[in-house]
Amino acid sequence: MADILVALLDECQSVPQAVLDTILAQFMDNNLEQPAYSLAVSVCNHVSDKLQRPVCQYFTDIIVDSARPSPDDDQSLENAHQLIQRLHAACPAILHGVIPQLTEELRVDHVHVRLLATRALADMYAHKNGQELVNKYPATWDVWISRKNDKSVSIRLQLVQALTVLVSTLPTKTDALTGEFSLPAQLSPYPPS
Repeated sequence: MADILVALLDECQSVPQAVLDTILAQFMDNNLEQPAYSLAVSVCNHVSDKLQRPVCQYFTDIIVDSARPSPDDDQSLENAHQLIQRLHAACPAILHGVIPQLTEELRVDHVHVRLLATRALADMYAHKNGQELVNKYPATWDVWISRKNDKSVSIRLQLVQALTVLVSTLPTKTDALTGEFSLPAQLSPYPPS
């Protein structure tokens, strides 16, 4: 089945919105053992180049819609960030255009948006693909780390909470993290270099 869907997506000029919505919906299901989830992961990994632009547009639309305040926007934005985290865990290649959007979200005035982006990136950096994310998007890492100087206490707190995990999951950044935040050496699971 995956081969057929991959072939169809490869042949189409653009990915129909209904197809993209159906694929992305599989990542929001909490039961990751479902065959539909496995199929969606397989398809996304095989045609990631084809899906990068529509996935980027999907998240851009959500972010632009959230700029116009309404009660549903906060939940929609939270769901979008959760979806980004899940896509990163399963098929990070389709997020090529989305990571720069997260970087820009870290710079906006709206505290809730900055907090969601800070939290999403913390989770993504803590994942097994985190080091690859740091290496591929160093500017995003730098902007994320600069949240230590954010004017919002909640964002600074979110960043500091993420450090306890990142010190052990990003060994190449341990020295930078412990030095940047003046953390005691005993927090690091690695010997000083």
